[in-house]
Amino acid sequence: MAVAAGATGGTFLPGTHEELFQTHIVRSNNNRPNYDVGRDGMFLIDTELDDASTEPIHMLLNWRPPAK
Repeated sequence: MAVAAGATGGTFLPGTHEELFQTHIVRSNNNRPNYDVGRDGMFLIDTELDDASTEPIHMLLNWRPPAK
């Protein structure tokens, strides 16, 4: 999810949320997050794949949301 935000006179003004993509995040029993975000804004998400899947895993680098 992403939310554009602003401020007016010290008041936080959140915009409308927008779904960027769908995931299949599985909650772990160790209370650790299933994702990590780097200082540069890039992130990794640990998702569950179907065991029967023969599709390769694709890594998308330098992704930027489309300009509005």
